[in-house]
This record gives sequence, structure tokens and C-alpha cells, in this order.
Amino acid sequence: MDLMETIKDAIVYPINNIKALIIYLLLGLLIGIVAIFTGLGAVMSLNFSSFSIGALSIIGIIIILCLFLLLLGFSLDIVKFGIELREDAPGIDLARQIINGLKYIIVAIVYMIIPTIITVILMYISKDVGIIVGLILSIIFAFVLYMGICRLAKTDSLSHALDIPGAIGDLTEIGVFKVIITIIIAELVGLIIVFLLTLVLSIIFGIISKDLLLTIVPIIAAVLDAWLLFYSNRVMGLLYSNK
Repeated sequence: MDLMETIKDAIVYPINNIKALIIYLLLGLLIGIVAIFTGLGAVMSLNFSSFSIGALSIIGIIIILCLFLLLLGFSLDIVKFGIELREDAPGIDLARQIINGLKYIIVAIVYMIIPTIITVILMYISKDVGIIVGLILSIIFAFVLYMGICRLAKTDSLSHALDIPGAIGDLTEIGVFKVIITIIIAELVGLIIVFLLTLVLSIIFGIISKDLLLTIVPIIAAVLDAWLLFYSNRVMGLLYSNK
């Protein structure tokens, strides 16, 4: 699948699977709602006015963590469906997706801890060299991590995803240049679409009513953010399907 086909497919995929897009949106909104109604701010500021508020905030953190892991696991399934070139979308598989969300975080930490350690060591020798080399390594490992996430999505296997030489092999097999160009252009297209839609809808609702604008725009922004994440995960899967 070439670049334009990938982008076209990823643009319409969330729209063609509106139920899954709504699930994606609701998971994101639930995280925000739980944070507000459980007084999570008290935990973040360590400002407990009572034991009950502190306990409620801790419960909120646990719920948010579970929802976040579920969101990551659901994202991995979207990537997987892209790898398999499926036109349908995943549903909620609570236990498996939460576990996969945890695997997602582990993979991200393992891949990015390598350039972090090297950067810290080099900065003790030379701050400038450490920053420059660290930045270059972080970019390289970000693309390798991209492959690692795809490997996790495809197999659900943590060991397979943590096979860094294997991920590097996937990157070279697909083509480093192709991966870089696809990611950059696809993400730019997605951001431009979100920006233009937000701008146009803001102007329209602003003309109708400023009160309506203040109410509707945050909702539109949330929907478009969900679409963008959905779109990006689809691009990831389609790109890896070229392997």
C-alpha cells in the first residue's frame, strides 16, 4: 500500500467505524470525568482536606490508570486490524486490552531507556555532546519503538515486541525512508484536517452564537482528537502491513 492509499484509508476508517470511534472518544472522556469527580487534583497537589477526599482521589487514580491501559490496548487492536488490512474495527475486550496496555508501557520504557542512559552518561563527559547524541538516538529509537509497538499489536507477545534487533530488521525491511516519510506526511495531513475542521466549525458556530461556540467547540475538539488518534493508529498498522 503506497502513501496516498494509506492516508486515504486512514482518513475514512474511523468514519466507517463510527461505533469504535465513539468507544475511543468515551474512554478519553471518562478519564477526564473521573479525574474531575474524584478530586484527582488533591493527589497531584498533595493537598488533602480530609481522609475521605484522599481515599477518593487514590481510587480515581486506579480507575484512570485502568481506563488509560484499556485505551492503549484498544489502540493496539486498531493497529492490529490495520496490519491485517481489516475494514472492521475492534470492540472492547476488557482484561486482554488492559494487559496489553500495560505491555505497551513496558515496551515504550524499555526502548527509550537505552538512549536515555547513553545520553546521561555522555552528558557527564560533555553536556553539548550528550544533548546532540541523545537527541539523535531518541529519534532513531522512536522509529524502532514504532516497529516494536506494531510487533506487540500483531502478536500480543511482550517478548516479540522487546526483540529490538527484530524491530530494527522490520524497519529496514519496510524501508527506513518509507517509514519516516509516511509517518511525517500522514501526521501532518491528520493535524491539518483537525486544524481546518476546528477553524471552520468555530467560525460557523461563532457566527450563530458565542454561547453556542463555547459549548460546542470543546466537544468538537474532543471528537477530532479521538479521530486523530484513531487515524494515527490505523496509519501505523497499514504501514507495518508492508512488511
